[in-house]
Amino acid sequence: MSDKAFEEYNRENAERIAYQRIKDAIRNKSILPGRKLSEAALGKVLGMSRTPVRAALKQLEFQGYVKIIPNKGAYVIEPSIQEIDNTYVVRTAMEQLSVALLIQNLTEQKIEELEECIESEQNAYESNDYDEYDMINRKYHMKIAELSENCVLYKYIKELLNKVDAYILLYDRNDPEVSPASIKDHRMILECVRAKDVKAAQQCMAEHIQHAKARLILDIKSQSPIKDFLSF
Repeated sequence: MSDKAFEEYNRENAERIAYQRIKDAIRNKSILPGRKLSEAALGKVLGMSRTPVRAALKQLEFQGYVKIIPNKGAYVIEPSIQEIDNTYVVRTAMEQLSVALLIQNLTEQKIEELEECIESEQNAYESNDYDEYDMINRKYHMKIAELSENCVLYKYIKELLNKVDAYILLYDRNDPEVSPASIKDHRMILECVRAKDVKAAQQCMAEHIQHAKARLILDIKSQSPIKDFLSF
């Protein structure tokens, strides 16, 4: 490996480490919403220069977890409860539409794909692999949107779920006790789809999303730092 390639590898590795550790600190609630993210302070905590930290913050901004304000710095986003509520209202309407369109275009292959999602979700939960569980949980909703065969709707649902993912990273307490209820909801939605009962499927979807929003709002109201990541 040339000196230039070695330097490039070290730079990219430092950026990955900075990104993952900052993101983990946000997830673990040791950096709370609204917190200013000083490049110098983060560099000191992480034991690296400001350059990889700056790149990591830009990546976190791209993913919607951080907001960078010119001449002021980077901050963890701090969405209001009203903003979150508005997001879930729109999400509910769009996902009700996607499940209705899915039923209109239903095939046995589509049912099997959704069954596979739920089975994978159950396996991830039983294996205590909560990162995998969260990924498959999202995949289930995206699969319904994909199988609705409306590419515009799919795009908008993906954008909404990206926002929801940011809210969950910020506020969710990662309580494994809620996972069985979510899996049960997914099974109920699928049974309504299998029966081609549009009204029941939309009702189940709405209730499922409202349950998720209620848990999130409860977590927001009970936020407290475990340990401030930037204390040194």
